Amino acid sequence: MKKLSFIAAIMALFLCGCEKNSGNDEQQPGTLSFSGTMSVIFRGETVPTDDVKIDVSYEEDGTLSLIFNQVKFVPQMPVSLDVKVAGITYIYKDGVVTFAGDGIVPTYGVVDAEMPEYTVTGLTGTISGNKLRFSLNFGAVPTSYEGSQLLSE
Repeated sequence: MKKLSFIAAIMALFLCGCEKNSGNDEQQPGTLSFSGTMSVIFRGETVPTDDVKIDVSYEEDGTLSLIFNQVKFVPQMPVSLDVKVAGITYIYKDGVVTFAGDGIVPTYGVVDAEMPEYTVTGLTGTISGNKLRFSLNFGAVPTSYEGSQLLSE
């Protein structure tokens, strides 16, 4: 009898653990890093930049942020910037994250200075498997990205 009770207790714990994971349609807070190609349409020409690192940060408030690390949107930019697009809504379903946003004012630097002239519109993207893909407009500048997840650094 004790053996049967023990097995039932183990099964109950196992089922509770499985239910918690399989029914979860939320991504847990944390950060994933990707490296890939960012393409910007500048003065009518597509300008690709390889090896662009973007972090996807899942925030405690249930949104995600895209952090562009040390980017130059075009080669003529005199400095590289860390640009953050925060407050992006997303849905996590069947292992795929789908996200979108509109009217988001990006920030840059340590003090998160706002860049209202580059307000993000038309943001749509996915994270599927180890691939991040998205497109958006920074103000009037169409930008897209495709990258692969980096292994733990």
